[in-house]
Amino acid sequence: VFDAKEVYPLESSVVLAKQLANRWPEAKLVLLGMALSNGPRVSINTAFAHDPERIEDHVQKTNVAQLMDIIATLDVLIVGNTGPAHLAGALDVPQVCLFLSEAPSVTRWAPFSAKARIIKRVPRCEIICRPAACPQALTVCEVDIPPAQIVAAVAEALALQYQGWRQRTD
Repeated sequence: VFDAKEVYPLESSVVLAKQLANRWPEAKLVLLGMALSNGPRVSINTAFAHDPERIEDHVQKTNVAQLMDIIATLDVLIVGNTGPAHLAGALDVPQVCLFLSEAPSVTRWAPFSAKARIIKRVPRCEIICRPAACPQALTVCEVDIPPAQIVAAVAEALALQYQGWRQRTD
């Protein structure tokens, strides 16, 4: 869910991981990302120290081919507006794609996939920019998409995925 342009806040990442784990107690949480993902990775691993089997940590451990192999095994991918979103679309993997900055156009940059659920953060200021490079050093850009909204989108993506699977096997 993290990359240099689209960063989901650290505290919200931990809350999201906990909410996902509570909603789907048998699910494994798979962490992917680059160096910028180290903060959330450490915090999530710490939050799940009592149950380390719930976490599969691949942060900074994959090349593109390995990333594609991992994405192909997922029930759903939660991802920023980044390359892995498009890989998931190409692999026909359901996803919840988060547009966290004001700059990207959802219609132009969203993954081309019927299985993509798009969540766009509502701007809270008049400046069209990227939160990581705010010219006014505003902290309002740090307000994010609530974890519960992402969990609801994951539930929807999973329901549609398994509904389609049942229709193909009936």
